[in-house]
Amino acid sequence: MKKCAHFAQECQDQEIRQLIDQTGQMHLRHYNMLLQQLMTNNRQGMQQVPQSAGQTASQQPSDFQKTGYPPLM
Repeated sequence: MKKCAHFAQECQDQEIRQLIDQTGQMHLRHYNMLLQQLMTNNRQGMQQVPQSAGQTASQQPSDFQKTGYPPLM
């Protein structure tokens, strides 16, 4: 969209300028449609993620899992 707006301003031929503007508007519409789809799908996906009150001790990662190194003894 930004490139189309820039090149449309640079163009001397009114007909070509109009075509470039239309192309930029088409890209903007497509971008907004994709963004809307992603936002909708993300909200739906996040609603399906189980929510837990907290991890129990057996679910918490060990020091080795957190750091990749065994605990010092």
